[in-house]
Amino acid sequence: MSCGVSGVVRRHGSRGFTLIEMMVAVLLIGVGLMGLAALSTTVTRANTQSSSLTTASAIAQERIERFRVEPYTSIEPGSDTRRLDGVTYTRNWTVATNDPVQGLKTIVVTVSWTSRGQGHQTSLRTIRGSR
Repeated sequence: MSCGVSGVVRRHGSRGFTLIEMMVAVLLIGVGLMGLAALSTTVTRANTQSSSLTTASAIAQERIERFRVEPYTSIEPGSDTRRLDGVTYTRNWTVATNDPVQGLKTIVVTVSWTSRGQGHQTSLRTIRGSR
């Protein structure tokens, strides 16, 4: 058989993608999208944990600031609970009198909370004099 007047030869198989090529492409795109979904979940959890830690630090700092204006003699150990953004924060503070030296009090404020079934805590420490 001849090629015809125009001399154009048609190749079989050059008209598009095969089914196997399409399946491989879909598989690769699917694997990439699953990786992005897993990354998105990890980033969301990290942002939530970071937000909770920031809130806990602010709660601890708030209590330390109150100790700065309270009379020296009324600074005593204690605790309280705060609920913010759906999370319960438990704040405990300890007071060591005459530590590190006579006339000073070392105050440690610890804030604890639970997120996704795991306990977390952060602490701030300050020393207060009798002025």
